[in-house]
Amino acid sequence: RFARWKRADKAFIKARAQRSAKLLKKLLDHLAATSEDEDPGSILEGNVNQLTAQFAYWCQAHRVGVDIDRVVGLRGARKQMYEGLAVPLARATIDKGRILNSSESRAVMAAIRRNF
Repeated sequence: RFARWKRADKAFIKARAQRSAKLLKKLLDHLAATSEDEDPGSILEGNVNQLTAQFAYWCQAHRVGVDIDRVVGLRGARKQMYEGLAVPLARATIDKGRILNSSESRAVMAAIRRNF
């Protein structure tokens, strides 16, 4: 009986992750199309990128069975921004176990610049 519940929970979690990834894709597509007046400096897009990177990390770490990066399907400059900035910041945040403070964020950004 427990095994059946566990399978049902796993299926539910996978379906929920899939739906969440599709929602993040729609949101990122919308933000990419917004004007500078609506999203100055692409701050909202950057935050959603980082959220997506954190979500992708946890889905992979917990073997949810959904490839978030594939579902979101970023291309070109948007993919470079995601992989080069959002993913390292997300991983640093997860490794730290909390939101990074400004000096920690600056250190991650400096490491990113050194690697590019």
